[in-house]
Amino acid sequence: MKHTAKNKHLSVFFIDLDSFKPVNDNFGHHVGDTLLKQLASRLKENFGTNALICRWGGDEFIILSKTTNKKQVEIIANKINTLIESTFIFDGYKIDLKASIGVSIYPNHSQSIEELISFADVSMYENKHTQKTDYVLFSKDLAEKVQRDFALSSAIRRVVPRKQLNLVYQPIIDTRNGECHAVEALLRWEHKGKAIPPDVFIPLAEKHGAIREIGYWVLEKAIQQQKLMMQDGLNIKICINVSIVQFEDAEFVNTVRNMIDKYQVDTNLFHIEITESVFSSDKPKLLQAIKQLQTLGFFISVDDFGTGYSSLSVIQDLAVNIVKIDRSFVNKLDSNGAAIIKAVMLMANELNYKVVAEGVETVEQKNKLKTLGVHYLQGYLFSKPQNYMDLTNQFGASFQSIAETTSMQ
Repeated sequence: MKHTAKNKHLSVFFIDLDSFKPVNDNFGHHVGDTLLKQLASRLKENFGTNALICRWGGDEFIILSKTTNKKQVEIIANKINTLIESTFIFDGYKIDLKASIGVSIYPNHSQSIEELISFADVSMYENKHTQKTDYVLFSKDLAEKVQRDFALSSAIRRVVPRKQLNLVYQPIIDTRNGECHAVEALLRWEHKGKAIPPDVFIPLAEKHGAIREIGYWVLEKAIQQQKLMMQDGLNIKICINVSIVQFEDAEFVNTVRNMIDKYQVDTNLFHIEITESVFSSDKPKLLQAIKQLQTLGFFISVDDFGTGYSSLSVIQDLAVNIVKIDRSFVNKLDSNGAAIIKAVMLMANELNYKVVAEGVETVEQKNKLKTLGVHYLQGYLFSKPQNYMDLTNQFGASFQSIAETTSMQ
């Protein structure tokens, strides 16, 4: 079909249910199927006479509405969200959902129905990643972003063989003595002479299947660096971020074990960092892999604590060693951030884990966090991420003097 029907007023709403997979995992596919039927009935009852409604696949729906008026588009998007966010009930279960919505308009964006659906799909993904509005309307800027992402998506598949990646390290400071307790390994990619931010290329690598190769490169490079630091007499832990996609690899734990055996390093010198969001997926499988890593001697850190899937369930299900408080709470120390950090510290004392505060940029923040009892601090106040040579040059007396300097400002 090359063109839409002769209709001067047509909007395409592309709807994707957020976190629908856990419904199937936790309640069974029969509950998920019933939920989708209930949603289809809700949409039909509210839009059936004025729109074309279809299930696009999985947990995705498309609505074609005879309007391009911006205010009406907003009203429809709000109505869709209201219908989806209204609790679903099945056999006594109460299930709450949210949706991401993208919108494209005929003929403004295209005269092809295939392109209109594709553009609405792209807008939906933008809505899912930003989550700032009830919906995202396709635009020229978004089209340019998609083109950039497409170019990066093609390039990111070749970053490892082309040796375009490198690791930098950011120190994590012990509040008791101002010394470096650990470093976080952070990935950097330079493409055509330009540094591509991790929050841009990591999601692309996960989406297009490159993250496994990249993830293994990061692990091996960090293990190699740990070997070098041990040879230099540096007994410093390295924190390594691991993507959910890595845990989905059945050979992940064995591959990590083989790397450790190859370089003969102590697993107690590594923290595997995971975000809370990983537990929105196949939780039992993830728990099994993480516990296997703990059995090998790795420490486990929960990153961006307080912003993800379910903070308390993560702490309860795992013998977590480190919890890293997200920088958003550090930035709000003068408001509700301090209260949240106090609560985290109370749990830390009860559950026997240590706490790192991320994003520390001022002496005032450092002093408040130390007063609250936070064990470790990380941020630009102490050091920006740096390469291995600069990192090793900064340890010892040199690093201690930097910590003392910041404490006297």
